[in-house]
Amino acid sequence: MKKVFYLLIVMFGLISCSTDDDYCGNDYYETYKLNEQRPSPTSNLQVIGLQGDSFTVIRSEHEFQDRVRGAEYYRGQIDWRNEDLIIGQVYVNGFRSVINFNSIFKESCNNRNDNYLRMKLNLSNGQYNGYITYHAIVRKLYNTNTQVTTDIEIFN
Repeated sequence: MKKVFYLLIVMFGLISCSTDDDYCGNDYYETYKLNEQRPSPTSNLQVIGLQGDSFTVIRSEHEFQDRVRGAEYYRGQIDWRNEDLIIGQVYVNGFRSVINFNSIFKESCNNRNDNYLRMKLNLSNGQYNGYITYHAIVRKLYNTNTQVTTDIEIFN
């Protein structure tokens, strides 16, 4: 009986010590986006207090509503128990509008390594200069240390 008990303890220990889930520590995966709502497209959302080309990780509906202008149009689209929102801005010269954007994410499983978000923005050519807001909905993060790379392509 003791051997069975020790075997169960060892098996439970191996299962409970695993930090890997479907995404953690694996390769890049495609992220989700908010469903576009009028009159406030996601590229016009503004994060209060965000300076320059930067981003933040938002972890709750309360924080989303408090920190993001236009968030009221996107209430209830994120399952905050299982997901976080990475939202940022990048300054672009010579665009007219956002055609689309896509992102991929790679999550690290420990606090010493960074997560990586690669954001690709496709824009139409024009005369506007200004900040464009981007975002990605990712699985609830084990660690929020993240590096974001933005690739911008402007089409005629």
